[in-house]
Amino acid sequence: MRPEFSNSKVRMLGNMTMDDHVEAAAWLNIDDEELRQKLIDYIERERKNINVHLSRRTGEGYDKVKVATFNLFLNKPRDEQPQPTEEKTYGGFPE
Repeated sequence: MRPEFSNSKVRMLGNMTMDDHVEAAAWLNIDDEELRQKLIDYIERERKNINVHLSRRTGEGYDKVKVATFNLFLNKPRDEQPQPTEEKTYGGFPE
């Protein structure tokens, strides 16, 4: 099965190693605000995410090897994110 989206011209602007802390982001670029919000609502309601798969060609032709895979999750405003509790716990039990 082919993915719904793909891009064979990913440009790397620098080198990275497996130990580097790398972050990913995506913009929907949907001008129809109602459609954009429906998509966001669906992803949140159904607890879906966007899976990204990076691969590199191994030589001539279309032989590829996977080099990275990760999920993109919806960003939520800070006031909607769970906040750490101020209560200290010791071994899972409150003091």
